[in-house]
Amino acid sequence: MASRPLGFRSQLAIANSAFLTGEELMGLNDVINEHGEQGDRGFEMVTFVTAKYFQRDFERTTSAYFRMTALLEILQDPGFLAGWTRNGTRPGEVMAHPAIFAAAGRAPLYANGDGLSFRRQTFLRAAFQCAKELGEED
Repeated sequence: MASRPLGFRSQLAIANSAFLTGEELMGLNDVINEHGEQGDRGFEMVTFVTAKYFQRDFERTTSAYFRMTALLEILQDPGFLAGWTRNGTRPGEVMAHPAIFAAAGRAPLYANGDGLSFRRQTFLRAAFQCAKELGEED
């Protein structure tokens, strides 16, 4: 029996079924960056590294892939996370508060036409809650 690609609703359901910790997503980000420094950061490399990082756990790998993709999208929008990020030392590098990674691991993803993304208000609510849990209240 040939496998079929996941439908969009299935992708959304799987991505939202597995919550990940901020530490897991920061660790995955570090591993992706290490591999990316050696060459390509394309879909195949990111998918392989993510599957290996989560020991081939399909739900966690799928969730991590979509959550990191959505996080990358909002990190590239200068107004989305104002005050939660700063420029890194390398061109194009963005440093994010640990609560942002924690929020990316638990905030719900939504269909946005051609992919999955976070909604600003819901994501920021999760980020503030994560910062509070990390002991970093205003």
